[in-house]
Amino acid sequence: MHWDIRHFLEPSLMARGIFRTKNSWADDDSVCVRYGDGTEIEIPRIQYVALINTPAFDALPWRDELSNAQPKSVES
Repeated sequence: MHWDIRHFLEPSLMARGIFRTKNSWADDDSVCVRYGDGTEIEIPRIQYVALINTPAFDALPWRDELSNAQPKSVES
C-alpha cells in the first residue's frame, strides 16, 4: 500500500492508527492508519509519529497480537 499526502492535509478525514507491523517498511516498522471515510493505508513509523500519532505509536498493538486475539472457530 502507498500513502497519499492528501490524507494528511484533509482535517475532515481524522486519522487513527489501528495496529503496527514489524519491519514492513524497508527496515522500519509501519502503522495501518484508518481515516474517517474508511480508507486504510500503511505508512512508515516515522511519518506516523510526525503527522498523526493518535494513539501513540507505542500504544498500538502489533499486527501479530491482533491475529492471535481473534476467537477461534469451534468445529462440531
